[in-house]
Amino acid sequence: MKTLDLDAVQTFALTAAMTNFTRVAEATGTTQSAVSLKLKRLETFLGKRLFERTPRAVRLTDDGAAFLDHARILLAANERALTAQAAPLHRLRLGISDQQKVLLVEAMPELKPRANTLDQLADGARFLFAPRPLDVDDAAAALLTPDARALLAAAHKNLVALAKWEAESLEAAIREVAESSGVKLGKLAQPLRAALTGRTTSPGIFDVLALLGREESLGRIADQMEPKE
Repeated sequence: MKTLDLDAVQTFALTAAMTNFTRVAEATGTTQSAVSLKLKRLETFLGKRLFERTPRAVRLTDDGAAFLDHARILLAANERALTAQAAPLHRLRLGISDQQKVLLVEAMPELKPRANTLDQLADGARFLFAPRPLDVDDAAAALLTPDARALLAAAHKNLVALAKWEAESLEAAIREVAESSGVKLGKLAQPLRAALTGRTTSPGIFDVLALLGREESLGRIADQMEPKE
């Protein structure tokens, strides 16, 4: 019986989220050539082309998009199986849904480098599951000036118009707003981070947008476009 290589499936899921071999290699502590080789072997195994490759990025094919849902389910099941075998003293119980667990697995490459303990990891992941409107801490609230809220409104307009919610198009949309507004990217990224996470620190802002998804990201940004009464 044929069996899928879980490492290759994980690499596939990360590449689908990040759309860039370099970023995947950095997140997994390997090389671009190793990432490419794993994906080619997976495509050969499945007999399907999963990605369209360009010099700047990679995009899912129709077959790749169809396989992504199955890959997420497989990875989530593997994570549950490993957790079930862990010693009770080392088991981290999460009061989240199966869908949220899949999201957490996808976010791990971005969260792990920022955490030294399980408590720090849990704290860093909190923004993924926080209900709207977000509880914005004082440091983040200080970034939401009238000018910053105007930038958020411009970013919201550009993001709404996107046909695809992918890392490359998200980055292009946000950079376009910064350039047209005459500000550096950081000047927009800081209030955008505050609106999306309620904090001043988080994974990369384009990764945050991709992880939260279209509906949640746009909703959180809209919540902060006007000051609370």
